[in-house]
Amino acid sequence: MTSSDEMDEAIASLEQMQTDVRYRQAQATLDQLLDRLDLSPEESADLQADIDHLRQMQQRLEQGVIQLAVFGLVGRGKSSLLNALLGQPAFTTGPLHGVTQEIDRADWLPGMVLPEGGVQRLALNGLSESRVELIDTPGLDEISGEARAVLAEQVAQQVD
Repeated sequence: MTSSDEMDEAIASLEQMQTDVRYRQAQATLDQLLDRLDLSPEESADLQADIDHLRQMQQRLEQGVIQLAVFGLVGRGKSSLLNALLGQPAFTTGPLHGVTQEIDRADWLPGMVLPEGGVQRLALNGLSESRVELIDTPGLDEISGEARAVLAEQVAQQVD
């Protein structure tokens, strides 16, 4: 190994350590924020949805989960796109509009096939045991589908 290769490797290692530290700092900051909330019952009630969202974010950080959701107009291929990413038919599709009626989830471990036939799995910076969760949502403009559209919009606001 040349000294240039060793230097590149050392820089990459240092960058990874910095990323890990920033990730742990983000977790600690969120933990402190949630632990130190001092709200009146009225304030707590007004902010409950936001507090719940922060707690969900905290859990995802601790578990190393990144959530990706697709949302958009009905019949545009949201489920098909997710199936293509997964490489298998995990999400229901069909010729009629509005096949997806509820929120559906699947873990996605994108891999890169190595020349020796092995697969290198995704590792997110700062997370050695990370995973990506793909989320399918109903279409936004489905006839008589207002409740499903609201559900899809809520999911879109909560995911990463």
